[in-house]
Amino acid sequence: MVVNRLIAALRRAAGSPAPKMNRPADGAVEFSAEIAINAAPVSVYQLLDPSNPQNRWTARGDRVEAVDRSNELYRLCDQRMPDEPFLMQIDKAAPPDAIAITTLGDGGQPIGALARSTSLYAIAPHPAGCAVSLTERVFFIDGLSPRDIGKHAKMMAKAVGIDLERLKDEAEATADQRAAALG
Repeated sequence: MVVNRLIAALRRAAGSPAPKMNRPADGAVEFSAEIAINAAPVSVYQLLDPSNPQNRWTARGDRVEAVDRSNELYRLCDQRMPDEPFLMQIDKAAPPDAIAITTLGDGGQPIGALARSTSLYAIAPHPAGCAVSLTERVFFIDGLSPRDIGKHAKMMAKAVGIDLERLKDEAEATADQRAAALG
């Protein structure tokens, strides 16, 4: 079953439209993409909310810990990058319709060329479940050449598409598990 999901995700990624890129005046690079997910909006929201014990990072085996719950600040220790923890700040939470999370390196340090990014997930009901749009606003470190910004922007554009595909797979797998438990 996992192999089938992986093959389906690769096929979808190959045929998915590339995220749209925009350069607002504030120096950010902005990407946006949308995907339909066969899961309830509330289930998708729970996966995206770092304060929820069933969030997507914990489900993958990563560690999410509260740094300051009153300010909705969390630390993510990604098992793929154990030496580079991230801080995640929930900027906007409107369950189950939207959540915005700003990510930066722990201690405010850049993560490679990335100074910080904000991910805004908008979740809307859809006949088969929900439609999720992701707008990613990325600020790169100062001093990068236009060529380097372009190179990193291409990688981030791919990451936005991959993130939505992973979210789809995670949400639909969770929905399948819940349905199997009920039936």
